[in-house]
Amino acid sequence: MTLIKDDYVACDLINTWLGFAVQFGVKVLQVTLHQGLYSSYTLAIGDMLPKAESLTELRVKNCRFPMQICGERNIMCKNIKVLKFEEVYITNEMFHCLIAGCPSINDLVIIDCRGLNKIELINLCSLEKLRIYVRNDLNIKVDQAPCLENVELLSLHWMNFVQLGTSPNLKSLSLYSGRCIRNGQLFDDFVTKFPRLEYLRVIESGSFAGLERINLTSHSLKHIHWFSNSETPKELDIDAPSLASFSYSNQIIPNLSFASASCNMRSCISICCPHLIDYSWFLRLYKLMLNLVQSRISLGIELPHAKHGFQESIEDRLIAMIPGTCVPVQVEELQLYTVAKWSPNIDEHSCINLIDGLLLACHPKTLVLPKTKAHLSTGNFMIKYLLNMLADRRDEESCKSPCTKLWQKDLKKVVIKQPPLDCNTLLDESVSFESGKMQIIFALEWDDDASLNSSKYVADTMSLEELSLDS
Repeated sequence: MTLIKDDYVACDLINTWLGFAVQFGVKVLQVTLHQGLYSSYTLAIGDMLPKAESLTELRVKNCRFPMQICGERNIMCKNIKVLKFEEVYITNEMFHCLIAGCPSINDLVIIDCRGLNKIELINLCSLEKLRIYVRNDLNIKVDQAPCLENVELLSLHWMNFVQLGTSPNLKSLSLYSGRCIRNGQLFDDFVTKFPRLEYLRVIESGSFAGLERINLTSHSLKHIHWFSNSETPKELDIDAPSLASFSYSNQIIPNLSFASASCNMRSCISICCPHLIDYSWFLRLYKLMLNLVQSRISLGIELPHAKHGFQESIEDRLIAMIPGTCVPVQVEELQLYTVAKWSPNIDEHSCINLIDGLLLACHPKTLVLPKTKAHLSTGNFMIKYLLNMLADRRDEESCKSPCTKLWQKDLKKVVIKQPPLDCNTLLDESVSFESGKMQIIFALEWDDDASLNSSKYVADTMSLEELSLDS
């Protein structure tokens, strides 16, 4: 049964309908009011729920709950299993009174409820799914929920305090914060608290306040997705031997370490270039990739809007700083894409340095250059430069030239998979992508014995741990 209140529907008529619903033993009840009139109607929850013995699912949207129950009587509805409150006004006291009267809940959803900023869920033995999405500051405590399997917590503001007690059956945990996650202890002792946790997703666009380093240990974790838009944490230490996939996205390059990981682990790393980029940025990227078993790398090219973002030769400095015994990291895919708002001002010299630095640090099996109309000028230059360099490396005389890039000498085979063209053939034609949607996908085969040293360069013998990576 669904009740929807429009402008012409009187509040007493809604009460009459609710009375009929309870009287005839309705099992699923949804009460939705017109969005602009939620404050004009207060749901008579104290009179309705005690009589609704057959009710198993209650969904309420855009209305008010009473400040308190008349006579301070308890609300009991032992058969409710699904409870969803969306855009309702409810106080902390009233919310906890309702929860206490519904001990059989297994699915609880809270979406943007006004007046509610403190949620305590204690001793809910049947609770399996918990989803909370709010715009205001959030304090959450969950304890003694042995059946809990899925938790999603979202706050568009501060996630001040999140305390999750031991949940032996928790399999999925998702945290979203618009400004800051202040409770770093949430990630402590995963082995004991969440022995069956398989999926962890963290999205925060603010910061982990005062938290520079996170240690994450779990024997059961299989998937980690970490998306951040802040400078903290700067270090992630992960000990998860069962990890199958790791995704990380941020504007900064973190210090990342894996104490143990499956040899079949897949990694997807998305990093945006800073406005001013130098050789130390490539060193940090190189060190990050060394710590990954297999890397699927997607890089956002956010070059400086000033025309000279690179003040030095990336190849010369990078070769000089990385020990000659080091080899480029083998990655599955390297994807380059530009940011539309800066693309009109990206100069050719910056594009060349970016490509050279990336192909010195890693050897991708697949190189992808997405194209859209917004990036025609910069994108066309990148493609032309790459096509020329990839074609020239097959010419033995060209490889002997002092202008040859070191990464060119390591290439054994180049195939353009999309569109299916030959490098030399394409160079004879005008590179144009007026369709607005075009990708160039290169399949690259590299020399297995390639290193970052050559007769042209004399590399320092310092170790990576001794490198100065300060910007």
